[in-house]
Amino acid sequence: MEQAFGIPVFSAIDQVGLDVAKDIEDHYLNVRDDITRTDASELLSKYIKDGKLGVKSRHGFFDYDDDKKATSTEKGHTLMYLNIAKNSISKIGANGGTHSIVMSSVGQTPDGIQVDQKNGKMYWTVMGSPKKADGRICSANTDGTDMKDLIEPGSTHTPKQIQLRGDYLYWCDREGGHIMSCKTDGTDFKTLYDSAPDEERPLGDATKWCVGITVDTKRNLLYWTQKGPSKGGEGRLFGMELGKPDAIQTILHNLPEPIDLELDPSGETLYCKSSHLPS
Repeated sequence: MEQAFGIPVFSAIDQVGLDVAKDIEDHYLNVRDDITRTDASELLSKYIKDGKLGVKSRHGFFDYDDDKKATSTEKGHTLMYLNIAKNSISKIGANGGTHSIVMSSVGQTPDGIQVDQKNGKMYWTVMGSPKKADGRICSANTDGTDMKDLIEPGSTHTPKQIQLRGDYLYWCDREGGHIMSCKTDGTDFKTLYDSAPDEERPLGDATKWCVGITVDTKRNLLYWTQKGPSKGGEGRLFGMELGKPDAIQTILHNLPEPIDLELDPSGETLYCKSSHLPS
């Protein structure tokens, strides 16, 4: 409901009051023959029995502090995420709570995001159109102010996953077949790897599309995926020492469309997401 219509249902019920919501639900059950399921009313009754009425009792679907803010959202870690359909950035507490839009109109088809909590900054990729070299790298404050292009359209083709390591950003350029990096102020922009040095862009061969990326700064290693065609089982996972693009290691091959990568903080385990398998 929130993704489609912007309505955070459970937070809204907490604001109205679970007892009020139950009265409304019971009224519908009484006057409309087409509504026969009692699940919602029964669920609300359980919460009300425990004294959980929402904001007015400080406990409902969420718990609230003295300022009537959802503690699950306002306390602890916050997740920032991109909405590719609405071209927006939203946030939610890591333990749940109310979603809220931080920025709208962040660019056509945003894809990857990183947040620097220490400096109050966030960085994201904007893919643009796969047929055009109009992708870009953007930054803004975590409150949505001071948005700017770090890498302007034309310099990167279709940027996908992005990683922040220290003062540097690293990302994969899918149809561009590149791995790129720059400082967080947009300087020192460079190409670290090119999967097809002598070919025109956009690349039509999906086995050369760079998509997911992660960096092990302790070991000075970079890992990335090259997706491969849909349902082709030709995806690969690569690794190389930063600054040594001639010494590339194929770690895994014949993978089902590998995309995003994450590195365990210990540096011992890589996690890979597949766009073909539910894994």
